[in-house]
Amino acid sequence: MILVRHLINDPEWGEVKVYRPTPRKGDPWGDLSVLKETTWGQFIYPVTGEAFSHALHGWATPLMRELGPQPLKVVSQIPPEDGICEHYDDCIIARHDCIPSGPPPECYEAPLKGLAGDAANEVMVAWRDGWVVVVTDGEFSLS
Repeated sequence: MILVRHLINDPEWGEVKVYRPTPRKGDPWGDLSVLKETTWGQFIYPVTGEAFSHALHGWATPLMRELGPQPLKVVSQIPPEDGICEHYDDCIIARHDCIPSGPPPECYEAPLKGLAGDAANEVMVAWRDGWVVVVTDGEFSLS
């Protein structure tokens, strides 16, 4: 598991699910750094630590202002060579929704190789549920 799930409850926005990687060696992208320069990376939204921290403490408005559209609404921009399921040509049950914006079936596997493919598969699962973000700086805790 390379993503941490955060369930944010806000009176105005309701329940918001946000996933983020654990930063590694000063890189806020952590294990998702392999996706940074891919077409998938543009749908992993950078957010400020201040907005993220406020959301974790019950005020999601700053975070919601920084988030882009829900990923499944825009990932159709991922070109077929980077998005169509790795097994599409060989799969007996392949359908038109075997792409990231499908939303894809549970058996979907990103066509990226190695660690990038593993990261993309985990991001895809998270996108079905919410947003994937990279927290850039300035986090705080009230406790």
